[in-house]
Amino acid sequence: MGFAYSEDNDSVVEPKRPAGQYVIFAFFTATGLLALAGTILLPEYAALDDLQARRDALAHQARCDEKLSAYNARMIRATREDPVLIARLMIRHGNYRPAGCETVEMKSVPPEQSVPERLLRESGNPPKRKEPRLLAHAGLWLADTTTSKCMILLALAMIVIGAIAGRGEANRRPTFTS
Repeated sequence: MGFAYSEDNDSVVEPKRPAGQYVIFAFFTATGLLALAGTILLPEYAALDDLQARRDALAHQARCDEKLSAYNARMIRATREDPVLIARLMIRHGNYRPAGCETVEMKSVPPEQSVPERLLRESGNPPKRKEPRLLAHAGLWLADTTTSKCMILLALAMIVIGAIAGRGEANRRPTFTS
């Protein structure tokens, strides 16, 4: 390590730090800070990703419920105005046969394929969830208490190593008096 002398003789001598010390300090400190930030932020990101998936599933179910509600409202409005619809509903659900009418065999849709049944089935099958991203997987891994504690200790150790390596012999300031 070399020393730089100032022009006047009564000043303190500053040691010259090699450029490698700054690189070591920057590397260890930045690595430690990034590890610490990742350990803290990634589990929260994974939780956010899970909440967004749940939100999307609930939004799908709410849309299906709104469709079913609109279908039922239209059906109720139509039963007030349309006597043919009332007769058809009674025939279908109440085993009602009008007197003097000819029975015509019709191939009707089975009840499990009716509009309400299809909407209920659709609401029970939300769209497939997207595969979590790599950061979400890392967040789930870091959500484990033991893993996160170890990562925090590793990050703090990296920061301390960076501080020690960056300090080097900088604190030793010899003074020369003449």
